[in-house]
Amino acid sequence: MNLEIRGSVLVVVALLSGALVYGSYRLGAHNAQVVPLASPRSVASALPISAWATASTSPLRAVSSGADESFAVGERGAILRRANGEVAWTTEPPTTDRALYSVAQRGKDVLAAGDGVIVERANGHWKLTSDVPGLHGAVYSWMGPVVVGDRGAVGVEGPSGWRWETSGTQANLRSVCAGLTETLAVGQAGVVLRWAGGWKQEPSVTTEDLESVACDDTRAVAVGAHGIVLVRENNAWRTISTSGARLYSVAATFGMKSWLAVGERGAIVRSLGTEPPVMKDDLFGAAEGPQGELVVGAGGLFVHKL
Repeated sequence: MNLEIRGSVLVVVALLSGALVYGSYRLGAHNAQVVPLASPRSVASALPISAWATASTSPLRAVSSGADESFAVGERGAILRRANGEVAWTTEPPTTDRALYSVAQRGKDVLAAGDGVIVERANGHWKLTSDVPGLHGAVYSWMGPVVVGDRGAVGVEGPSGWRWETSGTQANLRSVCAGLTETLAVGQAGVVLRWAGGWKQEPSVTTEDLESVACDDTRAVAVGAHGIVLVRENNAWRTISTSGARLYSVAATFGMKSWLAVGERGAIVRSLGTEPPVMKDDLFGAAEGPQGELVVGAGGLFVHKL
């Protein structure tokens, strides 16, 4: 199933038993209603079927949005790309058949990390680094590209390649974020790491697993199991939510002015409040960027809010 939100209308394209089904949900304050479209052509003109059908072949786990293009990654090494301002998504040449769980961008460079692999695009070419720990988070930081993963794994790429640093924890790390000078990582049992001349563990305010973190140099938000939401301000963490569906990803606008988190069974939580879910599929990745909000999930589910 594939979706696109346009104002108050959620356009749906579903591939069921080999047949494309068209329709839309009109979003209101209460339950969504199915409103059939006048004809399949009205969807086909807006959403190229070939690109969207490709997006539905594998679960997508993460998405990123840059100034010129956006990327989504997922199972079996899937990498999808879209030039901003366009609708069609194209499949990048495969570099691995391993699952990719995170993706980040810096200019034209792209960094993806996953099941024992790191995939990078530099100077227009993709390269693969294998035989690394299971990885779940990736970011471009002031230190260089950073990845985090199982048993406290932290990798930083330098001129001579990837080096693996001592993190001081054996907890599985699920996500990493960076500002101009700040770098944070979060993971299992509420662990939070911060770079301060070395990786230091911050005082814990929860024992819940943390799945994702977004930050700049002054603020951060982290989300995870049982709907936990933590906010960091003035160098201190506080809890603002402790109940709800597991949240897998959080993304913030520039300057951390607002944030969006997504999770189990279509859960959507914002800095301004919780939205009623409009789908039952798990949502695994979210991004905020020049083209709006991008969300990916189970079954290749893709949502774009203009």
